[in-house]
Parts: sequence; structure tokens; C-alpha cells
Amino acid sequence: MLLPDAEVHFQMAESGDTATGLVMKRRKQRLHAHCPICGEDDEHLLHVLICPDKTAVDFRKPLLTELETWLIDEDTHPDITEYLMTGLTSWFEDPFGTEPAIQSTVSSIRQAASLQSQEIGWYAFLCGFIVEPLVTCQQAHYSSIQSRRRGERWAIRLIHRCWKILHLIWMHRNSALHESEGHQNITFEHSRGLDTLHRVYAPYFRIPLADLLTRQISYQKQWFLLIRTARETVDLTLTVAVIGNPSFRKFESG
Repeated sequence: MLLPDAEVHFQMAESGDTATGLVMKRRKQRLHAHCPICGEDDEHLLHVLICPDKTAVDFRKPLLTELETWLIDEDTHPDITEYLMTGLTSWFEDPFGTEPAIQSTVSSIRQAASLQSQEIGWYAFLCGFIVEPLVTCQQAHYSSIQSRRRGERWAIRLIHRCWKILHLIWMHRNSALHESEGHQNITFEHSRGLDTLHRVYAPYFRIPLADLLTRQISYQKQWFLLIRTARETVDLTLTVAVIGNPSFRKFESG
């Protein structure tokens, strides 16, 4: 089943409005365009999908394994399954590398696969563009094994699977981004120390920063929200006190 916001993300990707590092920097909503996972200077949409960092690679592997399992469960022609999995795996490893040789001995599948690879490409495939000859080959396979399944429905479900992969990779990247930004915020607040805060908050600053950043995300969020709210409360109190001071009112009235 397609995730509700996976299609929304796909539409944003097609429009070029996906909030990658480059887009956010152009909008002036971020100071830099770095990839939050590997630190690449200019994070664009393609980089999000093929980020070479080990954590990104390890995250993608089970997604491809899940896709292969689905293809087998859908009675996909074995040669089509091999072609898709070999091609996608190679593309994720090096999108600008040499296209793997098509191993199928079935001429119609070889022709369809060649058209898919050369005319459409793997990024477009993940976006849902599947050449009709490949669907026709899958339909012929269903007919040969006397299956009531339809090639068109197979293609639609395959597109949804591809969109799901794109969506999950994007969400994984977002998690890394939020964690990175969260660490920056915590580091900043921790470095300020108590400052104008009441000494009741002192124990929170006795926690070494390195230790704090390795604790559970839920604890880190609680720590940051507590300290940030306390600082904002103090700042508001000081502002009210200054505005209420007779000297300030006299100065304001000029």
C-alpha cells in the first residue's frame, strides 16, 4: 500500500520543490546546503537517493531486498526480477557507471529491458516511468503460467513500491537532518551554561555534552525544551521588568 504522503513527496520531487540542502539555501532558510548524512557540500535530490555514506547504504539495502521479495511474490518473470534488481543495485552504487549487461535469453525481455535502461533510466524508473514493452512481457508471463493476474496491475503496484522506496529514503535523510540540527541546538545551549537561569537548572549542565548527545532522542528533546523554555521565560521577565521601569517610560516618551 502506498504511504499517504509518499505521493505528495513524489509530486514535490517532480516539481523541483523538494526541500534539499540546495533548495533550502536558495530559499534562505539554511545557511549551507550540506548533506546531513555525509556532509557533501551541495545536497540535491539525486544525492539524497545515492548518498555514499555507510548509514545511507545500509538503510537502502533492506529496501531493495523487500522489493525483490515483492517481485517474487507477484510471480514476476525471473528474468525481469533479475534485470530490475541488478540494475537498481548497480545504479544506487554508481549512477554514472556502466550499465550491467542484460542476462535474459528471452529476446522480448532483452529488448524491453534495453529500452527501459537506455531511454528511461533508473531514476525515472523509481519515479514511476516503466516502458510498455516491459509490462507486455510481464503480461505474457502471466498468461504462460495461466495466472489471472494482469500486467497493468503489476506495473501500478510496482510504481507504488518504487515511490515507497523514494519516500523512505527521504524520511531517513530527514531524520538525520533533524538529529544534526538538534545536536547543534543542544551544543549551543549547553555551551551557554546557566547564564541568567536559576541555579535550580545547574544539574542539567553538569551532564557532560558528549554524554548528553548520546542519550535517547526523547531525553535530548526534553532537555532542550526545558532549557530553551526556561531561557525564554527569563528573557520575557527581563523585558517586562525593563518596560515597566519608570526610567524606561520616561526615556520612551522622550
